[in-house]
Amino acid sequence: MVLIEGWYPVAWKVFDNRLFYIDAYDGRVVECFVAQFADFNKGPEVNTEPTQPINFTYISRIHDFDNPENYKEADALEVEFDPTGDYTATIFINLDNNGWQNVGSINLAGNSLTLPITLPSQLRNSGVSRQTFHLSQYGEFKKIQIMVQQQGKDQDCILQRATIFGRIKPWRRE
Repeated sequence: MVLIEGWYPVAWKVFDNRLFYIDAYDGRVVECFVAQFADFNKGPEVNTEPTQPINFTYISRIHDFDNPENYKEADALEVEFDPTGDYTATIFINLDNNGWQNVGSINLAGNSLTLPITLPSQLRNSGVSRQTFHLSQYGEFKKIQIMVQQQGKDQDCILQRATIFGRIKPWRRE
Protein backbone atom coordinates (compact mmCIF):
# COMPACT_ATOMS: atom_id res chain seq x y z
CA MET A 1 0.00 0.00 0.00
CA VAL A 2 1.34 3.44 -0.92
CA LEU A 3 -0.12 6.49 0.85
CA ILE A 4 -0.38 9.78 -1.05
CA GLU A 5 -1.22 12.93 0.87
CA GLY A 6 -1.97 16.34 -0.60
CA TRP A 7 -4.36 15.31 -3.34
CA TYR A 8 -7.89 16.72 -3.24
CA PRO A 9 -9.88 14.87 -5.92
CA VAL A 10 -13.59 15.23 -6.44
CA ALA A 11 -13.70 12.86 -9.46
CA TRP A 12 -11.33 10.50 -11.32
CA LYS A 13 -10.94 9.79 -15.06
CA VAL A 14 -8.73 7.40 -17.04
CA PHE A 15 -7.92 8.66 -20.54
CA ASP A 16 -5.32 7.16 -22.93
CA ASN A 17 -3.99 4.94 -20.11
CA ARG A 18 -3.31 8.04 -17.98
CA LEU A 19 -5.04 8.87 -14.69
CA PHE A 20 -6.55 12.33 -14.09
CA TYR A 21 -8.58 13.87 -11.30
CA ILE A 22 -10.66 17.02 -10.89
CA ASP A 23 -9.36 19.22 -8.08
CA ALA A 24 -11.95 19.76 -5.35
CA TYR A 25 -10.85 23.35 -4.71
CA ASP A 26 -10.95 24.96 -8.13
CA GLY A 27 -12.05 22.33 -10.65
CA ARG A 28 -8.72 22.02 -12.48
CA VAL A 29 -7.92 18.72 -14.18
CA VAL A 30 -4.66 17.31 -12.81
CA GLU A 31 -2.73 14.41 -14.37
CA CYS A 32 -1.49 11.91 -11.78
CA PHE A 33 2.00 10.44 -11.46
CA VAL A 34 3.78 12.67 -13.96
CA ALA A 35 6.34 13.68 -11.30
CA GLN A 36 7.08 13.13 -7.63
CA PHE A 37 4.62 15.89 -6.73
CA ALA A 38 0.96 15.83 -5.82
CA ASP A 39 -1.39 18.79 -5.86
CA PHE A 40 -1.04 22.53 -6.36
CA ASN A 41 -0.72 25.29 -3.77
CA LYS A 42 -4.05 26.82 -2.84
CA GLY A 43 -4.77 30.51 -2.42
CA PRO A 44 -4.75 33.74 -4.40
CA GLU A 45 -1.36 33.02 -6.02
CA VAL A 46 -1.90 29.60 -7.55
CA ASN A 47 1.21 27.94 -8.98
CA THR A 48 1.02 26.17 -12.31
CA GLU A 49 3.34 23.38 -11.15
CA PRO A 50 2.57 20.82 -8.45
CA THR A 51 4.41 21.57 -5.21
CA GLN A 52 3.21 19.07 -2.62
CA PRO A 53 5.72 16.20 -2.39
CA ILE A 54 4.48 12.64 -2.72
CA ASN A 55 5.92 10.85 0.28
CA PHE A 56 6.75 7.20 -0.36
CA THR A 57 5.25 4.94 2.30
CA TYR A 58 5.17 1.19 1.78
CA ILE A 59 3.32 -0.98 4.29
CA SER A 60 3.64 -4.73 3.79
CA ARG A 61 1.03 -7.35 4.37
CA ILE A 62 1.05 -9.10 7.74
CA HIS A 63 3.55 -11.98 7.73
CA ASP A 64 2.93 -14.95 10.00
CA PHE A 65 5.29 -17.45 8.29
CA ASP A 66 2.19 -19.54 7.37
CA ASN A 67 1.92 -20.53 11.02
CA PRO A 68 -0.30 -18.04 12.86
CA GLU A 69 -0.45 -19.87 16.22
CA ASN A 70 3.27 -20.32 16.92
CA TYR A 71 5.64 -17.66 18.14
CA LYS A 72 8.49 -16.64 15.87
CA GLU A 73 11.94 -15.28 16.57
CA ALA A 74 13.25 -12.79 14.03
CA ASP A 75 16.90 -12.82 13.12
CA ALA A 76 17.19 -10.05 10.53
CA LEU A 77 15.40 -7.93 7.96
CA GLU A 78 17.13 -7.24 4.65
CA VAL A 79 15.92 -4.49 2.32
CA GLU A 80 17.10 -3.77 -1.21
CA PHE A 81 16.46 -0.64 -3.27
CA ASP A 82 17.38 0.49 -6.74
CA PRO A 83 19.89 3.34 -6.41
CA THR A 84 18.00 6.60 -6.93
CA GLY A 85 20.18 9.29 -5.36
CA ASP A 86 21.57 10.53 -2.09
CA TYR A 87 18.28 10.07 -0.20
CA THR A 88 17.40 8.18 2.97
CA ALA A 89 14.62 5.66 3.62
CA THR A 90 13.56 4.73 7.15
CA ILE A 91 12.55 1.16 8.02
CA PHE A 92 9.95 0.25 10.68
CA ILE A 93 8.49 -3.03 11.99
CA ASN A 94 5.19 -3.72 13.74
CA LEU A 95 5.15 -6.85 15.91
CA ASP A 96 1.73 -8.29 16.78
CA ASN A 97 0.07 -4.96 15.94
CA ASN A 98 1.71 -3.27 18.97
CA GLY A 99 2.86 -0.18 17.07
CA TRP A 100 5.66 0.77 14.70
CA GLN A 101 9.28 0.58 15.86
CA ASN A 102 12.12 2.25 13.96
CA VAL A 103 14.81 -0.31 13.12
CA GLY A 104 17.08 2.01 11.12
CA SER A 105 17.60 3.84 7.86
CA ILE A 106 19.40 3.28 4.58
CA ASN A 107 20.95 5.61 2.03
CA LEU A 108 19.55 5.03 -1.45
CA ALA A 109 22.63 6.14 -3.39
CA GLY A 110 24.02 2.64 -3.90
CA ASN A 111 27.32 2.73 -5.78
CA SER A 112 26.12 5.30 -8.28
CA LEU A 113 27.90 8.57 -8.89
CA THR A 114 26.28 11.61 -7.30
CA LEU A 115 26.56 14.97 -8.97
CA PRO A 116 28.57 17.13 -8.96
CA ILE A 117 31.60 14.92 -9.60
CA THR A 118 35.24 15.74 -10.13
CA LEU A 119 36.64 14.66 -13.49
CA PRO A 120 38.30 12.39 -14.38
CA SER A 121 36.01 9.89 -12.68
CA GLN A 122 35.51 6.14 -13.00
CA LEU A 123 32.13 5.03 -14.31
CA ARG A 124 30.86 1.90 -12.63
CA ASN A 125 27.75 -0.19 -12.31
CA SER A 126 25.17 1.57 -10.14
CA GLY A 127 24.68 -1.55 -8.01
CA VAL A 128 21.94 -1.67 -5.41
CA SER A 129 21.34 -0.19 -1.98
CA ARG A 130 21.11 -3.13 0.40
CA GLN A 131 21.16 -3.26 4.18
CA THR A 132 20.50 -5.87 6.84
CA PHE A 133 18.90 -4.87 10.13
CA HIS A 134 19.26 -7.27 13.07
CA LEU A 135 15.95 -7.89 14.84
CA SER A 136 16.79 -10.36 17.62
CA GLN A 137 16.57 -7.63 20.29
CA TYR A 138 12.84 -7.13 19.55
CA GLY A 139 11.84 -10.50 21.02
CA GLU A 140 9.28 -13.03 19.88
CA PHE A 141 6.10 -12.37 17.96
CA LYS A 142 3.30 -14.13 16.12
CA LYS A 143 2.99 -11.70 13.18
CA ILE A 144 5.17 -8.97 11.73
CA GLN A 145 4.61 -6.10 9.34
CA ILE A 146 7.18 -3.88 7.59
CA MET A 147 6.90 -0.19 6.73
CA VAL A 148 9.33 1.83 4.59
CA GLN A 149 9.10 5.63 4.50
CA GLN A 150 11.01 8.05 2.33
CA GLN A 151 9.94 11.66 2.51
CA GLY A 152 11.15 14.49 0.36
CA LYS A 153 10.27 16.55 -2.62
CA ASP A 154 11.51 15.32 -6.01
CA GLN A 155 13.06 12.12 -4.65
CA ASP A 156 12.53 8.60 -5.97
CA CYS A 157 12.33 5.43 -3.90
CA ILE A 158 12.29 2.05 -5.65
CA LEU A 159 11.97 -0.80 -3.15
CA GLN A 160 12.98 -4.08 -4.80
CA ARG A 161 12.52 -6.48 -1.89
CA ALA A 162 12.24 -6.84 1.87
CA THR A 163 13.18 -10.24 3.32
CA ILE A 164 12.54 -11.37 6.90
CA PHE A 165 14.87 -14.02 8.30
CA GLY A 166 13.74 -15.91 11.38
CA ARG A 167 12.52 -19.18 12.77
CA ILE A 168 9.25 -20.60 14.02
CA LYS A 169 9.39 -21.67 17.66
CA PRO A 170 7.70 -24.89 18.85
CA TRP A 171 4.06 -24.54 19.83
CA ARG A 172 3.42 -23.95 23.53
CA ARG A 173 0.29 -23.61 25.60
CA GLU A 174 -0.41 -20.06 26.73
